[in-house]
Amino acid sequence: MTQDSQLPIPSQPALIVCKSPEQPWEVLYRTLPFSSSEQRVWWENCASLINEYLRNTGYTTGSQYRHLLLFYAHFLPQLGPLPNKAWDNLRWRSFVNPFGPPMEFSINYQGGARRKFRMYFDPMGSSPSDTETKDTTEFLAVRTILHRMKQFQSDIDLTWFDHFDREIGVSNQEAYQHGNISQGCLPFDSQRCLGVDLLEESVLAKVYFSPLRKSLAMRSDPARVMFDAISKLDHARNIAVALTKLRTYISSVRTQLMDPEIFCGFDCNDPERSRLKIYIGWSDMCLQDVRDCWTLGGRVKGQEIERGLDLVEQMWRFMYPNSRADNEKQPLTMVWNWELTPHDPNPAPKAYFGFPEQSDDFASGVLTELFTYLGWHDHTATHQVMMKSLRTRSANYFNSIFKGITRISIAYSQKSGPYISVYSGPIQDTKYSYPECSESFSNSNLAG
Repeated sequence: MTQDSQLPIPSQPALIVCKSPEQPWEVLYRTLPFSSSEQRVWWENCASLINEYLRNTGYTTGSQYRHLLLFYAHFLPQLGPLPNKAWDNLRWRSFVNPFGPPMEFSINYQGGARRKFRMYFDPMGSSPSDTETKDTTEFLAVRTILHRMKQFQSDIDLTWFDHFDREIGVSNQEAYQHGNISQGCLPFDSQRCLGVDLLEESVLAKVYFSPLRKSLAMRSDPARVMFDAISKLDHARNIAVALTKLRTYISSVRTQLMDPEIFCGFDCNDPERSRLKIYIGWSDMCLQDVRDCWTLGGRVKGQEIERGLDLVEQMWRFMYPNSRADNEKQPLTMVWNWELTPHDPNPAPKAYFGFPEQSDDFASGVLTELFTYLGWHDHTATHQVMMKSLRTRSANYFNSIFKGITRISIAYSQKSGPYISVYSGPIQDTKYSYPECSESFSNSNLAG
């Protein structure tokens, strides 16, 4: 080969650019049709976040696509208008999140088990034209989603939903008859919210009902409205013993409880095996109060209760290491729920520690201490990866602050051991307080 025929030698190696693979939400964004520009913005913000949760908690690629399409088909059309900066364009203040956009997310951690992602929405309706239907009580949106979901998952059962809709829900017609029930009084207007546990191949649908609006219409205690509705269930006999213990205890501490935090929830499956959950909220607690709630004032006992209480007390010490006495009140609002399962005489407690004003760094530190105490090193690594991802969204998320940790809940069972859930979501105002209502029912006797 002559010198003239030699190929030129490049002065520098060719630069090969490797693009990171597209995430499922991005592929779907380029593929799926959206009915409006608002839906595209909802998708960009929510679907990308959901994808991060699913990927970081170990869901397969196929499962990520399945659950993103679930969100696209059933939840996205019902999210309603994008909130503006003044927050005056939303149809109602949300039950699932009175302090921000109508959504919340959580990860469940258990020892030796895969992590589970869950999401909660308070659907606002499918389009601006929904206002023409006068659906001022959110009567249609949750039901619409459940009926659509049932078409692809036949084991979704609406028996209990229909029951509580009759007993606790205020219909559009009732709201009209009673005038503006919530004007200047309620911290939220909606009465139902919908949650889904995302499993690898399916979902578990859950619904939560607030009795607050019904209680004002009936001029009755919201706790009484809730318990009376539960006692009318066809399957109430299966939880009668546990329900009596819980109702008696809540009656004894009723003056301490926050009306807006009284509500119930249940699984939308066969009522013979469905779980029923009863929630309360209690502010300014001390460790003695925590022990009282966990044991229902000594009404539930046993090794399972004691082991769970030990873990809750440990959590308390991580949060308040300088607390000097067990009766020292802390500026903490705790939500509690008790799970009632068929033929179990004891309600199973769960304690929710809230972090509305504390930083994510503080809450993450507490959670890391708890996971280290339990020896959950793999869960600690997952949590740290997830928090790093969420920090990129903290500055502005629908005119809100996205908090990586809003609450941490603790439960315990003899079968599965510790059960820790970490909640996150957008919050508009961390210093928001519930309005005072002129009607107070906290002195009511709930004995049924």
